[in-house]
Amino acid sequence: MDKTNYPVTKTVEITAPIKVEVRGNNQILTLVVNGKELQAFKGMCISLLAAQDEYEKSAF
Repeated sequence: MDKTNYPVTKTVEITAPIKVEVRGNNQILTLVVNGKELQAFKGMCISLLAAQDEYEKSAF
């Protein structure tokens, strides 16, 4: 499926409290949204952590 075949109908900037709990040496990553644990691929948590690290480096 080619996403360019579909127009963007809505863009949502996420402002809900989102955090990633890291246990061990990145062995267990848990995505927590609004205080609730969610099922997520480890890669999603890694991407969020990397994006946060990049943001912090550029902001401070």
